[in-house]
Parts: sequence; structure tokens; C-alpha cells
Amino acid sequence: TDVMNNNWRLSTHLLVNEASGSDYFSGLAIHFGEDDWIYWGREGESLVVRHMKKGILCSLPKIPTGGLELQIRRVGYRYTYQYKSIGEMQWITLGAFDAIPEPIKAGLTTRTWNQPQKVTVTFNQIILEKLIKYLDEDWSWSTGTFGTTCSVVGKDKIKIDVADIT
Repeated sequence: TDVMNNNWRLSTHLLVNEASGSDYFSGLAIHFGEDDWIYWGREGESLVVRHMKKGILCSLPKIPTGGLELQIRRVGYRYTYQYKSIGEMQWITLGAFDAIPEPIKAGLTTRTWNQPQKVTVTFNQIILEKLIKYLDEDWSWSTGTFGTTCSVVGKDKIKIDVADIT
């Protein structure tokens, strides 16, 4: 499928099982071109959005303990970087940035630098999906029954209209 050229979300559960040092990164990555990457995830004891050339775009210096869910949402040229503790309902946005080039690929990564070290991580519940509609936008559809339509009128509201056809 041609997901990369559309609106999409990539998410995963991330658990760092073992890290013998703090010079490592583990999380999600987007590849835009030669030497043009954005990484979103755990870097030592911090959460960071790091551009390969520009450095750290935003960070959270102390991450919640335990496993995390990470998510990148692409809508148009806007990439939103979100996280939450596993089991929580509400996503927390760390940052959102525009990127003009179309992404070539997106996926998972773990890497180390500076010194030899051991890092063991678990990625679980990996999702890459194309986003068609957004629940915070108004939209509607036909039910197939004459005179009846359904519409989403906000994140928590669905309206059903039934015409009196007697």
C-alpha cells in the first residue's frame, strides 16, 4: 500500500528491558531522504524528537516509568509526536512540526553510539495505518436506508437523522 504519501499514524508499545548505558535511542523513525531522518522515542532517560541534522527538536527530560506507547501522526505536512504510559487513554503531545518532503519510509529503530553497550528493548502492538477520516471533524455517511443518514459531529457525538417516510 502507498501509506507514506497519505495521512497516517505509526504507533508501538516500547519497553526498555535492559540498558548498560545511556547512549542509546529506541523508538520510531521517519526517513525523508539521504541523511534526512527524524527519530521519536527514548534516548537514555529522556523522550526526544531528534532530527538527524538539526539535533533535538523537543524533549521530555524525565520519562514515565514502565512501558510507553509512542505515536507519530501525519496529517498533511504536519507530524505530531505523542506518547502515553501503557494502559492510559489520553495521548500527550510532545511536539508537532511540518516537513515538506514526502517520507520514503517509517518504522522502528534502536541504536547506540560512543561506547559499546548492551540495550535490549521490546516493541509490541506495532500499527501503521492510513487515516481516512478524523473524529474531530464533521462528516457524514448514508446508512443505505432511504431517508436515514449518520454523521459525526465531534469526538464524542454521532448523530443519526431518520426522515419520516410514511
